[in-house]
Amino acid sequence: MRNEVRIFALDRIKMLHQTRETFKVPEDFNLDDFMGASFGVYQGEPVYIKVWFHPDVAGYIKEKIWHESQQIHQQDDGSIIFEAEVAGTDEIRFWIMTWGSKAEVLGPESLREEIRTEAEKMARRYEVPIVAEESTEYAPNRDHPLQSG
Repeated sequence: MRNEVRIFALDRIKMLHQTRETFKVPEDFNLDDFMGASFGVYQGEPVYIKVWFHPDVAGYIKEKIWHESQQIHQQDDGSIIFEAEVAGTDEIRFWIMTWGSKAEVLGPESLREEIRTEAEKMARRYEVPIVAEESTEYAPNRDHPLQSG
């Protein structure tokens, strides 16, 4: 229908049925080329990223191949520098943020800024303590979309 390559999450498919329609893969299509720079399934313009990882998590980062282009540079203090050329920054941003304060983006500046902005938003969520009440309703802080009125 859209005449473009589409990526679907199998776990989101709720129903399917077989049809007589067929699909022919274009001769010039190469799945490895299409997915090559992707950190997962997200697509985007190639971006060279450089991330520092604390010694506490460096061992785990080093023992896996996270991306086909990755390069890992051991530092004297036990930390590492992870470098790769990835497709866009959405998926790599999520991955980096899972490491919390144990990771720091060294480049590009735009990715560093995206994570800084997100971290500030997260910190604001925790500025106001949740007051325990007899109600089981969630009591978000003042900038939460559910806190209205």
